[in-house]
Amino acid sequence: MEARSQASSAQGLQPGYQVLHYAGMLWSYMLTGKRDSQVIRRTVTLTRADIARAIQRELGLSHTKGLVMVEGIVERLAGALERGEYVKIVNFGTFHLNDKAARVGRNSRTGVEHEVSARRVVSFHPSVTLRERVAASPIVSWGSED
Repeated sequence: MEARSQASSAQGLQPGYQVLHYAGMLWSYMLTGKRDSQVIRRTVTLTRADIARAIQRELGLSHTKGLVMVEGIVERLAGALERGEYVKIVNFGTFHLNDKAARVGRNSRTGVEHEVSARRVVSFHPSVTLRERVAASPIVSWGSED
């Protein structure tokens, strides 16, 4: 079953491979790139609008087309994860699904036990390239103005 889901994953993502590959390069560039480093250092959250503006600057597309492109990529990623597929973005990382079994949890204040239901969660594993780039980047405090 797992081999079949991995094969369907590869087939399902094949037509959009170039889009996902470009998205990985763009996100990686936005997180660690030289041109926008001052802006990124002062931005705590990278939003869809921020990515659309970067697409607008880099490709000369309108902001609306950039947003449509970002929404398409996000929808493609979410759809693949909904189908149970792994999503790999070259030079960025891989999104995996983990099925968590039901378990007994405990309220730390009262000590009362309760059941935590079974669930599926998404986890992200950064690529070696992204880990190396992040590790090599300077540590900057968010409040600094340099």
